[in-house]
Amino acid sequence: MQFVTAFAADPARPVWVQEVGAPAPWVAAGDAADFATATVRHLAGNPNLWGITWWCSHDVSRDLADFPELEYSLGLLDSSRKPKPAGLALAGLIGELRSSPPAAVVPGSSVHKTAMVIALDDEHSTAGRSRYGVTGEFFDAWLQAAVDGEPPALVLESRATDPAYLAARGITSLIGSPLRK
Repeated sequence: MQFVTAFAADPARPVWVQEVGAPAPWVAAGDAADFATATVRHLAGNPNLWGITWWCSHDVSRDLADFPELEYSLGLLDSSRKPKPAGLALAGLIGELRSSPPAAVVPGSSVHKTAMVIALDDEHSTAGRSRYGVTGEFFDAWLQAAVDGEPPALVLESRATDPAYLAARGITSLIGSPLRK
């Protein structure tokens, strides 16, 4: 969960996870409900979690042209407002989490002792961010680590040499060089 605080100067600040979704073909329709509940269950253990915004509430109608293909299948409801399996699964999970909130994962515990370094050209703009998207090597490495059971946190290069910041997030080792060796 600490990966969502990569850009936060204060590792204890509230976290609002935005634009979470399960679009086809990245997530098969039959796997969307499991993906949605696993994602929210994972995020719910973050003690700083303030909120989650699912993207989108409903599928875009095929009657509307010019949308990226994934927008037509991204919703929790179909374009006629009927709940999809992922929407039904999340509704059930939300009820469960309200009645029995998960224990918070404490930084420095067994989660995210390793972090991957994000080396942006300019941390105050979008310059260089595209190389960290879901179609690049960085994401592939992060995803493989997650599949192997240890999803690394993410840390900006400018904070990768700050021992107090790393300790506050429970990070003890880094993948990637803060100085771009």
